[in-house]
Amino acid sequence: MEKKQLTIAQDVTASYYHFSEYVVCVEVMKKEKSLGSFCSDLSQFEEWDEDEVVELVKNHILQVENEHDYKNENAQNLENGLEIKYHKHWDNFYCVDVIDQGKEVGSFCADRSSFEEWMEDEELLTEVIKSQLNR
Repeated sequence: MEKKQLTIAQDVTASYYHFSEYVVCVEVMKKEKSLGSFCSDLSQFEEWDEDEVVELVKNHILQVENEHDYKNENAQNLENGLEIKYHKHWDNFYCVDVIDQGKEVGSFCADRSSFEEWMEDEELLTEVIKSQLNR
């Protein structure tokens, strides 16, 4: 999986990569610490110019850094002790926190249509989560 890096600010970078044939994910790092990632449909990603990606990254950082302000957080238990908590990140994005055996092990965000598709199929959702956690 080849990642392409974009420098947003001196201490902020974003690396984007093809998650699958139709999905691109953007992993956000601030001060060398991962702030999770967000994913989008390839066709939507290709429409964004660099300024739009920068704004999405900045919004992602604001949302992650204010994560305790979630108003409508939902939870779902999955197989093997995995649990997810998810919330609307901004208009058409959802963010997912992954909890394994009671400990948060990762997070990612995705566009609404991809997220809703994953939520319809627990097996697919579990595979997406495992791939985001590099398991």
